[in-house]
Amino acid sequence: MKEIVRAFILSKAREVFQERGFAGATMEEIASASRVSKPTLYNYFKGKRAIFLAVLDNMHDRVAERIKPYIGQTDLPFSQRLRDMTMDMADYFNRHKGLLRIVNAEMRVILDDLDGEDINVDLMQRRYFRGKIYSAVREFFHRAQLENECMRSVDPEIMAVMYIGMMGQINMHQVMGEWSEERYQSAVAAGIEIFSKGIDKRDAPGGDTGGDRGNGPRGGIR
Repeated sequence: MKEIVRAFILSKAREVFQERGFAGATMEEIASASRVSKPTLYNYFKGKRAIFLAVLDNMHDRVAERIKPYIGQTDLPFSQRLRDMTMDMADYFNRHKGLLRIVNAEMRVILDDLDGEDINVDLMQRRYFRGKIYSAVREFFHRAQLENECMRSVDPEIMAVMYIGMMGQINMHQVMGEWSEERYQSAVAAGIEIFSKGIDKRDAPGGDTGGDRGNGPRGGIR
Protein backbone atom coordinates (compact mmCIF):
# COMPACT_ATOMS: atom_id res chain seq x y z
CA MET A 1 0.00 0.00 0.00
CA LYS A 2 2.79 2.39 0.91
CA GLU A 3 4.50 1.83 -2.45
CA ILE A 4 1.22 2.51 -4.27
CA VAL A 5 0.81 5.82 -2.43
CA ARG A 6 4.44 6.73 -3.11
CA ALA A 7 4.03 5.98 -6.83
CA PHE A 8 0.86 8.10 -6.96
CA ILE A 9 2.64 10.99 -5.25
CA LEU A 10 5.48 10.82 -7.77
CA SER A 11 3.07 10.80 -10.71
CA LYS A 12 1.31 13.91 -9.38
CA ALA A 13 4.58 15.58 -8.42
CA ARG A 14 5.78 15.11 -11.99
CA GLU A 15 2.71 16.97 -13.23
CA VAL A 16 3.27 19.80 -10.75
CA PHE A 17 6.94 20.14 -11.72
CA GLN A 18 6.07 20.19 -15.41
CA GLU A 19 3.47 22.91 -14.86
CA ARG A 20 5.25 25.05 -12.26
CA GLY A 21 8.93 24.25 -12.79
CA PHE A 22 11.29 23.13 -10.05
CA ALA A 23 11.65 26.55 -8.45
CA GLY A 24 7.93 27.35 -8.66
CA ALA A 25 6.61 24.07 -7.28
CA THR A 26 5.83 23.90 -3.58
CA MET A 27 5.29 21.09 -1.13
CA GLU A 28 1.76 22.41 -0.57
CA GLU A 29 0.94 22.09 -4.26
CA ILE A 30 2.41 18.62 -4.49
CA ALA A 31 0.48 17.50 -1.41
CA SER A 32 -2.75 18.94 -2.77
CA ALA A 33 -2.29 17.32 -6.17
CA SER A 34 -1.47 14.00 -4.47
CA ARG A 35 -4.52 14.31 -2.19
CA VAL A 36 -2.47 13.85 0.95
CA SER A 37 -1.69 16.18 3.84
CA LYS A 38 1.61 18.00 3.94
CA PRO A 39 2.75 16.03 7.04
CA THR A 40 1.92 12.79 5.20
CA LEU A 41 3.97 13.98 2.24
CA TYR A 42 6.92 14.53 4.55
CA ASN A 43 6.53 10.98 5.80
CA TYR A 44 7.44 9.81 2.31
CA PHE A 45 9.98 12.45 1.28
CA LYS A 46 12.31 14.81 3.15
CA GLY A 47 11.43 17.71 0.90
CA LYS A 48 11.01 19.06 -2.62
CA ARG A 49 14.56 18.16 -3.61
CA ALA A 50 14.03 14.54 -2.61
CA ILE A 51 10.76 14.38 -4.53
CA PHE A 52 12.32 15.84 -7.67
CA LEU A 53 15.22 13.39 -7.59
CA ALA A 54 12.75 10.55 -7.00
CA VAL A 55 10.74 11.69 -10.03
CA LEU A 56 13.91 11.62 -12.15
CA ASP A 57 14.83 8.20 -10.75
CA ASN A 58 11.37 6.90 -11.58
CA MET A 59 11.64 8.19 -15.13
CA HIS A 60 15.08 6.61 -15.48
CA ASP A 61 13.75 3.27 -14.22
CA ARG A 62 10.78 3.33 -16.59
CA VAL A 63 13.00 3.88 -19.62
CA ALA A 64 15.28 1.01 -18.54
CA GLU A 65 12.26 -1.27 -18.18
CA ARG A 66 11.20 -0.41 -21.73
CA ILE A 67 14.57 -1.62 -23.03
CA LYS A 68 14.60 -5.01 -21.30
CA PRO A 69 12.04 -6.79 -23.52
CA TYR A 70 14.27 -6.18 -26.55
CA ILE A 71 17.35 -7.79 -25.01
CA GLY A 72 18.01 -11.16 -26.60
CA GLN A 73 14.73 -11.09 -28.53
CA THR A 74 16.10 -12.97 -31.54
CA ASP A 75 12.73 -13.70 -33.14
CA LEU A 76 13.06 -10.30 -34.85
CA PRO A 77 16.00 -9.04 -36.93
CA PHE A 78 18.54 -7.05 -34.95
CA SER A 79 17.97 -3.87 -36.94
CA GLN A 80 14.22 -4.09 -36.34
CA ARG A 81 14.66 -4.64 -32.60
CA LEU A 82 17.04 -1.70 -32.41
CA ARG A 83 14.60 0.51 -34.31
CA ASP A 84 11.59 -0.61 -32.24
CA MET A 85 13.47 -0.14 -28.97
CA THR A 86 14.64 3.32 -29.99
CA MET A 87 11.24 4.50 -31.15
CA ASP A 88 9.71 3.16 -27.92
CA MET A 89 12.20 5.16 -25.87
CA ALA A 90 11.70 8.24 -28.06
CA ASP A 91 7.94 8.05 -27.53
CA TYR A 92 8.43 8.03 -23.76
CA PHE A 93 10.89 10.94 -23.80
CA ASN A 94 8.62 12.92 -26.12
CA ARG A 95 5.69 12.51 -23.75
CA HIS A 96 7.82 13.71 -20.83
CA LYS A 97 9.79 16.44 -22.60
CA GLY A 98 8.28 18.99 -20.21
CA LEU A 99 10.16 17.43 -17.31
CA LEU A 100 13.37 17.24 -19.33
CA ARG A 101 12.94 20.89 -20.29
CA ILE A 102 12.77 21.78 -16.60
CA VAL A 103 15.99 19.90 -15.90
CA ASN A 104 17.72 21.77 -18.73
CA ALA A 105 16.28 25.22 -18.06
CA GLU A 106 16.64 25.16 -14.27
CA MET A 107 19.76 23.07 -13.84
CA ARG A 108 21.61 25.89 -12.10
CA VAL A 109 18.71 26.46 -9.70
CA ILE A 110 18.47 22.73 -9.02
CA LEU A 111 22.20 22.39 -8.39
CA ASP A 112 22.24 25.46 -6.15
CA ASP A 113 19.29 24.09 -4.20
CA LEU A 114 21.01 20.74 -3.81
CA ASP A 115 24.22 22.36 -2.63
CA GLY A 116 25.03 21.29 0.87
CA GLU A 117 22.67 18.34 0.80
CA ASP A 118 23.92 14.94 1.83
CA ILE A 119 24.34 13.72 -1.74
CA ASN A 120 26.95 11.27 -2.93
CA VAL A 121 28.16 12.75 -6.24
CA ASP A 122 29.79 9.50 -7.33
CA LEU A 123 26.55 7.66 -6.66
CA MET A 124 24.58 10.18 -8.72
CA GLN A 125 27.03 9.86 -11.61
CA ARG A 126 26.74 6.09 -11.54
CA ARG A 127 22.97 6.36 -11.35
CA TYR A 128 22.49 8.75 -14.25
CA PHE A 129 25.53 8.16 -16.46
CA ARG A 130 26.22 4.51 -15.68
CA GLY A 131 22.80 3.62 -14.34
CA LYS A 132 20.01 1.31 -15.38
CA ILE A 133 19.47 2.78 -18.86
CA TYR A 134 23.17 2.48 -19.66
CA SER A 135 23.32 -1.07 -18.27
CA ALA A 136 20.26 -2.16 -20.24
CA VAL A 137 21.57 -0.68 -23.51
CA ARG A 138 24.98 -2.24 -22.96
CA GLU A 139 23.37 -5.63 -22.33
CA PHE A 140 21.28 -5.23 -25.50
CA PHE A 141 24.41 -4.82 -27.61
CA HIS A 142 26.32 -7.50 -25.72
CA ARG A 143 23.61 -10.07 -26.34
CA ALA A 144 23.48 -9.06 -30.01
CA GLN A 145 27.21 -9.71 -30.25
CA LEU A 146 26.77 -13.16 -28.71
CA GLU A 147 24.12 -13.87 -31.36
CA ASN A 148 26.57 -12.76 -34.08
CA GLU A 149 24.23 -9.92 -35.07
CA CYS A 150 26.56 -6.95 -34.73
CA MET A 151 30.25 -6.07 -34.67
CA ARG A 152 32.33 -7.90 -32.09
CA SER A 153 35.36 -5.64 -32.49
CA VAL A 154 33.62 -2.81 -30.64
CA ASP A 155 33.20 -2.98 -26.88
CA PRO A 156 29.46 -3.01 -26.00
CA GLU A 157 30.20 -0.31 -23.42
CA ILE A 158 31.41 1.96 -26.22
CA MET A 159 28.31 1.13 -28.28
CA ALA A 160 26.12 2.00 -25.31
CA VAL A 161 27.88 5.33 -24.73
CA MET A 162 27.66 6.25 -28.42
CA TYR A 163 24.00 5.24 -28.66
CA ILE A 164 22.97 7.13 -25.52
CA GLY A 165 25.00 10.14 -26.66
CA MET A 166 23.20 10.15 -30.01
CA MET A 167 19.79 9.93 -28.37
CA GLY A 168 20.77 12.59 -25.86
CA GLN A 169 21.65 15.06 -28.60
CA ILE A 170 18.42 14.39 -30.48
CA ASN A 171 16.37 14.71 -27.31
CA MET A 172 18.10 17.99 -26.45
CA HIS A 173 16.93 19.55 -29.72
CA GLN A 174 13.39 18.47 -28.88
CA VAL A 175 13.61 19.72 -25.31
CA MET A 176 14.93 23.11 -26.44
CA GLY A 177 11.91 23.44 -28.69
CA GLU A 178 13.95 23.55 -31.87
CA TRP A 179 12.15 20.65 -33.52
CA SER A 180 8.51 19.82 -34.07
CA GLU A 181 7.30 16.37 -33.06
CA GLU A 182 7.39 15.28 -36.70
CA ARG A 183 10.96 16.54 -37.07
CA TYR A 184 11.91 14.78 -33.84
CA GLN A 185 10.52 11.44 -35.00
CA SER A 186 12.29 11.86 -38.35
CA ALA A 187 15.59 12.61 -36.59
CA VAL A 188 15.27 9.55 -34.36
CA ALA A 189 14.51 7.31 -37.35
CA ALA A 190 17.45 8.71 -39.35
CA GLY A 191 19.80 8.49 -36.40
CA ILE A 192 19.01 4.87 -35.68
CA GLU A 193 19.31 3.91 -39.34
CA ILE A 194 22.81 5.38 -39.51
CA PHE A 195 23.77 3.83 -36.17
CA SER A 196 22.41 0.42 -37.18
CA LYS A 197 24.33 0.40 -40.44
CA GLY A 198 27.50 1.34 -38.60
CA ILE A 199 27.48 -1.63 -36.22
CA ASP A 200 25.69 -4.28 -38.28
CA LYS A 201 27.99 -7.26 -38.79
CA ARG A 202 27.38 -7.30 -42.55
CA ASP A 203 28.49 -3.68 -42.83
CA ALA A 204 31.73 -4.24 -40.95
CA PRO A 205 34.85 -3.90 -43.18
CA GLY A 206 36.10 -7.33 -44.14
CA GLY A 207 33.21 -9.12 -42.45
CA ASP A 208 34.03 -8.19 -38.86
CA THR A 209 32.46 -11.21 -37.17
CA GLY A 210 33.12 -13.79 -39.82
CA GLY A 211 30.47 -16.17 -41.01
CA ASP A 212 28.10 -15.68 -43.92
CA ARG A 213 27.40 -12.11 -44.96
CA GLY A 214 23.69 -11.48 -45.25
CA ASN A 215 22.82 -14.70 -43.48
CA GLY A 216 19.08 -14.84 -42.73
CA PRO A 217 16.89 -11.82 -42.01
CA ARG A 218 19.32 -10.17 -39.62
CA GLY A 219 21.24 -7.12 -40.76
CA GLY A 220 21.23 -3.38 -41.13
CA ILE A 221 18.39 -1.34 -42.52
CA ARG A 222 18.53 -1.31 -46.29
